[in-house]
Amino acid sequence: MKYLWILSIVLSLTGVSPDRFSLVSYVRESIQRELEKAGAELHHEGTRTSVTTRNMWISVNEENNLWVVDVQGTPKEVYIVDSPEREEISHYERVHHEAVTHQEPVYGERRYWTVTFPAASSVFAPETYYSYEEALSAAGARDGNIVNAAGDIERYIVSYNTVVDREAYDETVKVIDQYARAEVGHYETKILGEIGHWEQGNAELAGIGEGHYISKMIRSGAEQ
Repeated sequence: MKYLWILSIVLSLTGVSPDRFSLVSYVRESIQRELEKAGAELHHEGTRTSVTTRNMWISVNEENNLWVVDVQGTPKEVYIVDSPEREEISHYERVHHEAVTHQEPVYGERRYWTVTFPAASSVFAPETYYSYEEALSAAGARDGNIVNAAGDIERYIVSYNTVVDREAYDETVKVIDQYARAEVGHYETKILGEIGHWEQGNAELAGIGEGHYISKMIRSGAEQ
């Protein structure tokens, strides 16, 4: 490369036009290639480096990978919504209410006769009849006795009356299909603006499970 520089200087001093001699162009192109080659071999102020390619396994499961930070981010408190706010959803319906009632008895009076039987016929319990003729027939058939020939009066339920406590009615009511709910959340510390990339994690897990290989350029070398 040193000689090419000397040749270039000599041609310049002699006033040779580069457009007329292809040698000048050749010299300049050679110099440019040498400079580019030298620049590629220099890294970080005088460190000679070499570049190799390495295949890395990137798993679908990020827990098996290694996150490499290229640009540091800034920690910041970020609000995380766990459950978003929800509005009430409702509609109106026409509802019929039946009447509220209860039953009350209607009382009446009636005459009855009781027939008893002598001690010798104690197997027969006293009997009640609501007809004097039937009571008389029963007493005569088994030597019984009518306690009160005129009969006694008892009070009994003749029927029931329906009493309305509340009349039937219709009303329009609001039916809630979805209740309103306030937003629920919490704060977490997030790293914002961080830039990085995934690299292979545990080498023993390479090729296991779902994932893919990527090619990564590795620069290595020593100082000159």
